[in-house]
Amino acid sequence: MAFDTPTLEDKRALLASAVAALREELASIQAATMDAIAGATHPDNRAEGTKDMRSTEASYVAAGTGARVLALDHAVVLCAAVPARVFGESEPARSGALVLVGDVDEQDPPAWYLLLPEGGGLELRLARSQERVRVLTPRSPFGMALSGKAQGDSVEVELRGVKRSYELLRVV
Repeated sequence: MAFDTPTLEDKRALLASAVAALREELASIQAATMDAIAGATHPDNRAEGTKDMRSTEASYVAAGTGARVLALDHAVVLCAAVPARVFGESEPARSGALVLVGDVDEQDPPAWYLLLPEGGGLELRLARSQERVRVLTPRSPFGMALSGKAQGDSVEVELRGVKRSYELLRVV
């Protein structure tokens, strides 16, 4: 894989893709919440006895999906506010940084990560090269380790019970 340095347009496209993915998930959860509310209030779910919990259980589902709607709405707002800009070579990685990370032991090929306040786990693609970019948040161990580090810095992080060393090859 060639690891061309992504452009500002690439970053704009990645940020837009992340926000679009979060909005899509939000719409899906909103629909599920409406279905759960309808189920909780539907006449067929009325208790037929003291031990009949259909309506109560449906209301728990509605409350849970409602809480997820609020969290996703907040995630959309936070990620949409991240400015698309190019980081300087010596500038530390933070929200909005696109980071190329290499495994010091060369067990895995280098990989791109986009640091965002929300949306951890999203998989995006660089438009020009179709290289995979994973979203990391500062709440994840890897995202926390990369935050504040600059190009050329090394980090050690425990992932799935194994300590691994990585080098920040590029911060864009």
